[in-house]
Amino acid sequence: MTARSDTMVRRKPASLMTIRHRLQAAVVFAMFLIGLRHVLPGETSRGGALDFFCPFGGVETLLPLLLRGDTLRTTGLLSLAILVAVVGLSLLAGRAFCGWLCPLGAVQDGLAGAARRLSGEKRHIRGKKSPARFPTRLPAALDRPLRYAKYVILALIVLASITAVYPPLHRFCPVHALFGLRLTPLLWGVLLVFVATSLLVERFSCKYLCPLGALLAVTNRVVAADRAMRRGDWGDDHDERHLGVQLAGKVALLVGYGAIGRALRPSLEALGMEVRAYRRRPRADGSVREYGPGKLHEALAAADAVVVSLPATPDTEGLLGAAELARLKPTAALVNVGRGKVIDEEALYRALAAGRLLGAGIDVWYRYPKREPLERVFPSAYPFQELDNVVMSPHRGNDVRDWQRVAARDVLATLTALAAGEERNRVDLESGY
Repeated sequence: MTARSDTMVRRKPASLMTIRHRLQAAVVFAMFLIGLRHVLPGETSRGGALDFFCPFGGVETLLPLLLRGDTLRTTGLLSLAILVAVVGLSLLAGRAFCGWLCPLGAVQDGLAGAARRLSGEKRHIRGKKSPARFPTRLPAALDRPLRYAKYVILALIVLASITAVYPPLHRFCPVHALFGLRLTPLLWGVLLVFVATSLLVERFSCKYLCPLGALLAVTNRVVAADRAMRRGDWGDDHDERHLGVQLAGKVALLVGYGAIGRALRPSLEALGMEVRAYRRRPRADGSVREYGPGKLHEALAAADAVVVSLPATPDTEGLLGAAELARLKPTAALVNVGRGKVIDEEALYRALAAGRLLGAGIDVWYRYPKREPLERVFPSAYPFQELDNVVMSPHRGNDVRDWQRVAARDVLATLTALAAGEERNRVDLESGY
């Protein structure tokens, strides 16, 4: 085989988003096969296949097992084993189960994608997307109190399980409505409500109604070390979740290699990082490996840390979308000190919420307050403030003491260069920077 034919055969590796969608499809198909147990001949009163393989079945049968020494009619020790596995995954990998393995979440994602396409979402040049009307997000005043509903549901179901014979959630469980294949009038109603809310409101069931989600929220990753220290909690030195990241030997990608990128390079190299740069006009003879517009995906795939310092122009807006973020390693960190619109707002939130990135430091945003009078407003339509893997800053990367003197000296240096016929701080009017 020639080198050329070998290159043609070689395929591009699947992105994390593609892997996630394939895994979700496999989970949904597996649940459908399990659901066939409910319609096949020979079903017995004790053959509750979905309850047996459901992690929440372990929650429902836990108290009866402890108090009476027996499980419920359609649950078993397998339910408890699956529950332990799911909780363990939550402790190790945050929301990985909800975002990757939950069949309800997978169906909800599929319905939300259909709603976005039907309500106006279209992909344009450079991966930009026109906004969709649905699924929408509830206003903060309604969203916050509703998030406690799933905890109330969890408490009620656990209490009801003490005297129950069948799992208390059995008669109105959305898993049974979707995969049970034997629908009662009540389950038909549950199915219609699930589909309607999934199309209209983003992850309605997961956010507000899922009792398993309430359990996993309690057992999720511990909050950031800063918050723990404010409570006097020093953490466990042997717990890997408390460990930092070794930067020496890692790759830092500077997306934008102007004055900010060049000034940042010595600091990153001092930490032992290999610095690379993405810019509109790469230079092959530079001391830093530089990528051009056609090599962005390649540059992102190799990076352990990405620092964005690009301005917002028609060419840079939406430069980093879902496809680009999916190229990053799950251990990569992202910092944006350029302009918010350079990174797709929804794609960034979803990547961080699903744990597909280690974390992000964001200084530039998508929504800003009015100044007179100064109003209190969250910086995005998405709740970045609820994520523990995000450091938020109110666009103050340049707010340092004596910045006026530094700016004045820079202006004087530019005027002196112009007077001497020299070129300094040249702006490309066509590109916008």
